[in-house]
Amino acid sequence: MSESVGVDFGPLDALPLPPGLQVLLRSFRPGHPHTPSPPGSLAQLYHRHDRGRAEQTLGFPLPRLSALLDAGQVELVATAGVAEVVAPGQRGGSGPVTVLYLPDEDVLQSSLREAEGRGLSTVEVDYGVSWPSTPPETLRSLGSGDATMIDVRGQHVGVQHTRTGQTRLAWQQRLAEVECNIAVYLPHPPLQAVELLVRCDVPSVSRP
Repeated sequence: MSESVGVDFGPLDALPLPPGLQVLLRSFRPGHPHTPSPPGSLAQLYHRHDRGRAEQTLGFPLPRLSALLDAGQVELVATAGVAEVVAPGQRGGSGPVTVLYLPDEDVLQSSLREAEGRGLSTVEVDYGVSWPSTPPETLRSLGSGDATMIDVRGQHVGVQHTRTGQTRLAWQQRLAEVECNIAVYLPHPPLQAVELLVRCDVPSVSRP
């Protein structure tokens, strides 16, 4: 039996979401829990950076979840495993730049899994590595979690209810001539996560 796909409901740029999409997202179930949290606190896992300097090095603006800032959350730009933000032309294997949103800075003393339970949201921006193209379909998976693809302001965004119970929202976008893979992890069920994304100016409208 075929199922609706998020993109069938057209571009999303305002709330409320179409009723059919709300029903689809409410039906999503997470996958089985997977690996435990990496050792160490967030403060030990991440190196903090000034947003303006990071964007200057990258040559493009980092996505911002304005709705979380409006709710009073703390925004931090960070890298894991490397102490510096690496320019796109010098990448190597440096990993993504991550924007963290915390209810308060005390959460930095928690492990990753504990922080997720306390409301941590993240935006991972990877660049210089292409993702394979994904067909727009709805998948039911007990292993990785249910998933679909939606259209937010003309950008195809994958939605997945992950094994940790978070919602992953991911898309590819060209930012100032740099191909980026962007993944947002929100501590909310899929419907609430998509509603939050639509309230923010992300993904921004793509420019040719």
